[in-house]
Parts: sequence; structure tokens; C-alpha cells
Amino acid sequence: MGPEIYLGRGSTHNDLTVGISDLPSTEASRNVSASLRQSNFFGVAFQIGLRAKWDFRPYMLLGVERSQFEYVGSYVPRSQAFLFQLAGAGPDRDYPATPLNKTKWLSGFMWGLGLEREIHSIRIGADIRLIHYKEFKTQALANAFEPETFFTAIKPKNVRFGLRISYLF
Repeated sequence: MGPEIYLGRGSTHNDLTVGISDLPSTEASRNVSASLRQSNFFGVAFQIGLRAKWDFRPYMLLGVERSQFEYVGSYVPRSQAFLFQLAGAGPDRDYPATPLNKTKWLSGFMWGLGLEREIHSIRIGADIRLIHYKEFKTQALANAFEPETFFTAIKPKNVRFGLRISYLF
């Protein structure tokens, strides 16, 4: 048994592009383009393991992690010029895209499995960790003719594989 404190920098990057068609025309569609990125993280874990034959030690990890997520993108509302052209009158301009920018720290429960081998004063190991974070929620008031609020709710999950080399003093 033993505690572990760790920190790091992630490079997870997920892109999302969605077009919602209101009429059978691309000019009357709404479009969203966004990405979610994970950057810094830190956590505490507790290892529970046992020493097996040939100096191998399988172990289980349980812990809590905090990670910074950045949500960046844009929401493009329906073309007002196209809609009012269909109606016969109205503004001849479109509204600019609404920027979707939010950075949040999320907490998550972490568990994992690993295997470690000790050779003299050196330990070599590998583990896999699964982290389930709390929900990332954000909203933005859209630049549009009609009042629109754009809501986003994402529940990130992360699978991380790690290799480790330690020297025992």
C-alpha cells in the first residue's frame, strides 16, 4: 500500500462540427464548430498491490484528479439575409458568429491497474488509468435576430497509459 501524488500536462483534443438544418437549404442552417482540450492535471492516488513471483507487483489505483479543460469554438446562426429574402423584406446582413470560449477545472474519480517489477534499486512499471470527470457546462447568448442561448454539456472521460522508471534510495 502506498500514496502517490502526480501532476502532468495532457494533449487530449476532441473536435466537434455539427450542422442543424432548419429548412432544406444550407443558407438556413445553424452550424457549430468546437473543440475540447485537456491541458494541466494533478491528482492523488492510493496504490494497493501485492508482491508476486519474480519480483512482479500487480497493483490497483484509486484516487481523485483535477484537470483543466478548454472549450473553444463558434456558433453560426441562421442566415438572416436568406430568411428575410424568402419573406420578401428585412435586413440584408447576417449576424457574426458567436465565440464559444470557456476554461474550467473539473474534478474526476480515477481508478486503474498496473504492473511493476523491481530490479536491484530500480522499479519499472506500466499502468492504465481511467478518469471520469464531472460535467462541463457552459452557455452563451448567441448573436442572432431571435433570442438564442447556446448550451453545452460535456462529460469527459479519459483513458491514460503510463510507463514509469523509479530509483529506490
